[in-house]
Amino acid sequence: MDLGTGHKTLGPTVINATFAGNGPGSNGNGTVVFLPSRQRQRMGLALAHGNIYIGFGSICDFEPFTGWMLAYSQGALTQVAAFNSNPNGISNPNCIPATGSAGSSGASIWQAGVAPVIAPGRGSIIFSTGNGPFGPSSGDYGDTVLRLDNNLKVVDSFTPANQCLLQDEDLDLGSGGCTMFTVGGHNLIAISGKDGNIYLLDLSKVWAQYNGQNNNYIYQELDGANDAGIWGNAAYFNDSLYYGPNGGYLQQFTFNSSGMLSGPASVSPTTFAYPGTVPSVSANGTQNGIVWAIEVPVNSGPAVLHAYLCGEQPSERTFQEHPEFRRSG
Repeated sequence: MDLGTGHKTLGPTVINATFAGNGPGSNGNGTVVFLPSRQRQRMGLALAHGNIYIGFGSICDFEPFTGWMLAYSQGALTQVAAFNSNPNGISNPNCIPATGSAGSSGASIWQAGVAPVIAPGRGSIIFSTGNGPFGPSSGDYGDTVLRLDNNLKVVDSFTPANQCLLQDEDLDLGSGGCTMFTVGGHNLIAISGKDGNIYLLDLSKVWAQYNGQNNNYIYQELDGANDAGIWGNAAYFNDSLYYGPNGGYLQQFTFNSSGMLSGPASVSPTTFAYPGTVPSVSANGTQNGIVWAIEVPVNSGPAVLHAYLCGEQPSERTFQEHPEFRRSG
């Protein structure tokens, strides 16, 4: 649509897709078929390499469902590639007892609405998946951060060592989206899901180093940093990560001179009810940073937009709310 005139310029295009596999949505002949009645386009769109990237998860976990990432050309809205994150639904063999059965639904791509990261170099399309079967040999990637190339082929992946627990306890890694930033010469990805752990991944490394225990390469891990979990992603500014966990305070985690993350160094005076808040930062270059966060009321009433000064007095362990944006009454 032309934003200047409001007139349609392309489409509409009917979305459909197929992928090799015998898992959820299979037609029984080795092909998984995209089922619009079971798939929801929840995550944000991404525009890169002349393509529009569209991710799909489930509709309230009504089976059969799986995760889809589709690429449509920007100029013609024709499909150029399709990827399915759970084409066979085969349970993780390391889980005892095995989670689910062959053909199990899962590995939705939703990220609580966050769009995929578009990174330079190999594996430029990066996103996480929700609960589901895990087994790279069968192409199933539940609770995993995936790196796909422009044609939606898997280049690399990271799966937490406790994937069985995540699947069993409905602790989706994929409730969180990825954030890309640079610290001390390292190009990093930050991800945190329902279990609250923060994982930092180095884009210059190979993540998937399977040894039978799902132990992948990792730059750093902070266990339980976001109590009650994350629905969204972090904001980054001046060597700090800002996360707004479910029912908790907006938190500032800081990197030291060695490039290691710790914290929280500061927290907001306000808590944010389910599902938490997804912060963003505005600034004049590296100066005058403001962290913005929306507070959604528990029952009724207006939403409240908060503005906090970035990095102000972290030793006091509380953010200062920007004086020009304080709520009255």
